[in-house]
Amino acid sequence: PDSGPPPPASTPAEGLWLGRTESGTPATVPLAALPTHVAVVGAAGSGKTWLAKAVAEEAVLAGVAVLAIDPQGDLVQFLRPADPTKLSPDEAERAERFRRTAAVRIFTPG
Repeated sequence: PDSGPPPPASTPAEGLWLGRTESGTPATVPLAALPTHVAVVGAAGSGKTWLAKAVAEEAVLAGVAVLAIDPQGDLVQFLRPADPTKLSPDEAERAERFRRTAAVRIFTPG
């Protein structure tokens, strides 16, 4: 399905890019909203993992440090690069910038 225009090449001045509304308006979260901690909570199937991935990726691209506590292992997808042949040129550039910026570490207790 067509998801509309790609994300911006850099972090928008108005904040972290999360997508677009149904009308096409950019959906963003101000950087000032992330001063210390963020929790993503909701019912099963409500989009928590998707939102957590989007916020973490955009925060990293904006230079904000991210520590994700992920007991289910859903966020480990950050370690798997997307297939560049399935990405638009803009998406491929963002994915490459994320890989250059992120210093991903996994700690598995026990």
